[in-house]
Formats: sequence, C-alpha cells, structure tokens
Amino acid sequence: YSPRNSCATGNNELSGMIGLYSIYNKCTANTYSSNLYPNSIFNLFNNKGYKTTSMHNYTERYYARREIHTNMGSKRYFDVDDLGLTYNTKDEEWSSDEDFLKQVVKILNSYSKNDKFMTWLTTVTSHQPYGSSTYGDKYLYLFDGEEYDDYNIKLKRYMSKLKVLDDGLGVLLEGLEKQDKLDDTVIILYGDHYPYGLANNILETALPYSIEERYENERVPFVIWSNDIEATTYTEYTSYVNLLPTVANLFNLDYDSRFSTGQDLFSNQYESITIFADGSWKNEYAFYNASNDNITYYTNKTYTIEEIIEINEKVNNKIICI
Repeated sequence: YSPRNSCATGNNELSGMIGLYSIYNKCTANTYSSNLYPNSIFNLFNNKGYKTTSMHNYTERYYARREIHTNMGSKRYFDVDDLGLTYNTKDEEWSSDEDFLKQVVKILNSYSKNDKFMTWLTTVTSHQPYGSSTYGDKYLYLFDGEEYDDYNIKLKRYMSKLKVLDDGLGVLLEGLEKQDKLDDTVIILYGDHYPYGLANNILETALPYSIEERYENERVPFVIWSNDIEATTYTEYTSYVNLLPTVANLFNLDYDSRFSTGQDLFSNQYESITIFADGSWKNEYAFYNASNDNITYYTNKTYTIEEIIEINEKVNNKIICI
C-alpha cells in the first residue's frame, strides 16, 4: 500500500528514501528540504562505493527535488530540462516516460563496465489529469474491451498513459541488455500513490479486487526484479516505509535500523501491517478504522481489547509528529 497524505507524491517518495513516515498534513519533503539525511538510501549506497543519481522528467514546480535529493546524498540530480525533454505546463501535459527512459539509458551508457550505480527514477506520464492529452489519447484504441465502458474515458486515458510507461520500461531493459549491464542490475518498482484522479467506482472496473472497503484503493504495485530471481508473490502487508530497510538488507549495506520506522520485509521479525495516515491499520486478519474505532475481521482470528490498544500504541508511536 502507498497510504496517501498531503503532498502524496513528494512525501511518499521521501518516505521511501529514508524509511520514515512523513507528517501527513504537511508537505514534509518541501518543509524540510534543507535537512541533511545521512541515513538515506543514497548515502547508504554512497558508502558502498556506488555512483548515485536521481532523475525526474518534470520541473521543480511542485517539489524542490534538486535540493532534497542533493541533501539526501544524490551525487547528481537531473530534471526535465537537464534531460532535454519537452513538456507543456499550461495544459499540465507531462513529458513522456518513454523519452525519459531513453535519456536514462544514455546516461547509464556513459558509466564504465566496472561502475556500480544506483539511480532513483521518478516517472510522471501516468499522473492525472485524465482529460484529452497527447499520451492520454495515444493508445485509446487498445482499451475497448468490456471492462472499459464508453463512458469511462478517463480510465482509458489513464491506461493509455500507463502504456507509455510500459514502453519506457521496455526501453530501459533493452538498453541495459545492450550495454551488458542487465544481469548486474536490480530494478525496483513501486507506486507512490493510487490514481486519485479517478473515482473509486471507475478505478474498480480495471482492478481484480474490490476497493469498496476504506483505503483499499491505496493498494499499489511493488516489484523487485532481477534476471536471476525466480518469480514469487509476496503476500504480507507492507508500504513504502519498508523500502529502505529491505533494500539495505538485500544489498548488504551498512544500515542502522534504529533510524527507521520501517522494517526489512524478509526479516524473521517482520510485522505484517500497513499503517494509514489517520492511524488506521490493516493486516491479514483485520482492518482497524481509526476514524470510528471499528475493527473488521477477515478470518476467525480476533484481537482482545488489550491487543488492539497495544497495536494502536505501536502505530501511533511510528506516525506521531509534534
């Protein structure tokens, strides 16, 4: 899950990079853009001799990424202008993720075979709005099935934009393979938030599960891919806050877990739970709704009042901010 809060894009990106929850009602990333983050994902890789970069195919209009990422330890930040990409701010027409990843491949090609690299890429094409646009209309013809009713033009435009991202991932994979770097590269994908420009009843028509329950629309993809990993499905509950400790474990980085509220997904001590901005939480057994102090069970397992209080205390200790 990627629980949505204020400034969801910037805040959830920040949480993924530092393993801490943001202040849900504040644009935390921008508010603390001048802070230094010695335990960020960039610095953990810097300490292991990796070349770190970060790239985004848009401007600083919403988030001060050049300052934020630099203070996190990214050795070079590239925005849409640095990458030489086109965009249209007047109509909120985002740039192409396919063109973006073509430029990424060129930059990676400048690295030597022996360079270890870590780069954080923030794509943008699939973001709202879902009115008529270059990429929203480009692949409409592919989405004429029964699940895409004629009235549901916004969903079709969203899917068209996702096709641009999908094509971009193909460019990235092919580029790494041509450079003989694919077998030594791990690609991690996650959604920073669900497409909140689509109403739930529209979004649900494209999903294989119901999102009628509160916060179920905040389920997003999370993929760890490498050529030598056998495909398996991870079923425990998690969110972006666990990204940093999990990556630190997988790459054997020097990481002190006391500086994070996240956990390594593959640890024997991992607690399967997703925490939402208002203090609600969900796991395999139950959903606790903090707004009405109500709990819904999914299995025969139930919690005592004391156990619920204990979980709530742990949750609030993770997300509380003064």
